[in-house]
Amino acid sequence: MRANFLPILMSHGPWLMLVFLLQALPAPAIADDAASGAGQAGTPQPEAAKLAALPLAAVPSALRRAEEAFYGTAGQLSAPRLWMFVDPQCSYSMRALAALQPYIASGKVQLALIPLSLLDRENGGESTADALAMLSRPADQMVTAWQTGHLSNAPDPAASQRLDINMETAKSIRLHGTPTFLWRNKDGSEGRLDRVPTDMDALVQSLER
Repeated sequence: MRANFLPILMSHGPWLMLVFLLQALPAPAIADDAASGAGQAGTPQPEAAKLAALPLAAVPSALRRAEEAFYGTAGQLSAPRLWMFVDPQCSYSMRALAALQPYIASGKVQLALIPLSLLDRENGGESTADALAMLSRPADQMVTAWQTGHLSNAPDPAASQRLDINMETAKSIRLHGTPTFLWRNKDGSEGRLDRVPTDMDALVQSLER
């Protein structure tokens, strides 16, 4: 068919001949980004970003996530555990620790403290420096070191990774600020409070024994 039309096309000039030849060429193949794994569709998202996109019912247990973080403890092992996420430079976190101290000393609560760094923009990086110092201490010394201000120790080489894990944990439970408390209620459900408790007695009484 094309051989019969060739003389006619040539007689109408080179431009019509060029159009004919271009139309005869096969179309280039277009890669599918989703199928090839290229582009955004193939870029792995951080686990915390995936969790943040999930509905609340699909987010893993906050207590289970806290147990996988790096934390320090204060109080008797036999006492009910109360988890607290803190920024070392957060005045509300410090106030909460002071309010908890009588309950820790009397054996009513074992505090599990998870250091974060959320206020670096406000304090020139002091939150990170203090959190790293805390995470370089043995678990049974971390709370006391923070409470007494003994955070001038050189950070452990592994402290930075520990802090990263704690920050990912905070993201995964959709932490909004510090202090944030987690605990197990007497009925087995999980309790949570994203502020300083207004009634510490009631909070301690609600802990699973």
